[in-house]
Amino acid sequence: MEEPALLAIAIGYLGEDFHGSQYQPKIETVQGTLEQIAYELTWGEKPRERVHSLKLASRTDAGVNVRKNIAVLELPRHIWKGVGQRKMVQAFNDRLPATLWVWGVCEAPVGFEPRFPLNRTYRYRLEGLANWPGSSIEQMEKWLAIFVGENDFSNFCNPRAISDRKRTIFSTKPWVNNGQVIGFEITGYSFIWNQVRRIAHAILCLARGDVTISEVEDALYKPEIPCDLGMAEPDWLVLWGMVHEELSFQEPEADLSHFSSSPEWLTFRQRQHWCRVAKAEVRSWMLQDGLSLRLANYKKE
Repeated sequence: MEEPALLAIAIGYLGEDFHGSQYQPKIETVQGTLEQIAYELTWGEKPRERVHSLKLASRTDAGVNVRKNIAVLELPRHIWKGVGQRKMVQAFNDRLPATLWVWGVCEAPVGFEPRFPLNRTYRYRLEGLANWPGSSIEQMEKWLAIFVGENDFSNFCNPRAISDRKRTIFSTKPWVNNGQVIGFEITGYSFIWNQVRRIAHAILCLARGDVTISEVEDALYKPEIPCDLGMAEPDWLVLWGMVHEELSFQEPEADLSHFSSSPEWLTFRQRQHWCRVAKAEVRSWMLQDGLSLRLANYKKE
């Protein structure tokens, strides 16, 4: 008997259209939507509690956008041979809502575990926050350096997060577009619930002068002393990608050239209006980038 085919499905989605990624009964989620379509295509069981055809590499909260996540589906090999990469991508996308898309499929080796990539990368567009005052590249680099390395992020996660709150951040860097800092990038092996959004709010507080670097360091290096520095909204957070050395996807560099720069000297109400424009840009860019990734991984058969 042939071994079943283990398929890695690369997906992207707009977070505000789903109540998070993880399956929840009678609620629109990314996993639930994908599993329902797999069921309709006879590629999986009907989704319900504790019965799941798909496993996601990363969980995301409602509102968080995703450029790349991986879903794993097991199929009998004869079905995979008959369908192939191109038809599978097309079959999913023909049935998915416009805010969730499959941009690639490849076969993974036996025993592949999507939850354990070499690393994950997030980006947060700080300039989308209504009260973001701006930052120089040098300032941002200094603030981000605080979080690099292994630390206990108890003060930078959801209080209901698991008990093991130690995480290792491999690298951070300012997210720069047209010479202007628009946010930051952060890469680590794994992230705890709300970690990046709380780091983003701490940086916002530093930029506004609401806290000092010493206060942020104390919150990080003294996790036994509770300290709540707030949490930034999910709309500007993007799960940018992850690296699995077992998978072979083509990922062209993202084109952010149509992102507009935040005008200076706006009133608070005017800035709120600009933030709505920026949010529309993110939606447009996510869809455009999803198409670019899909075309880069298109295989003629």
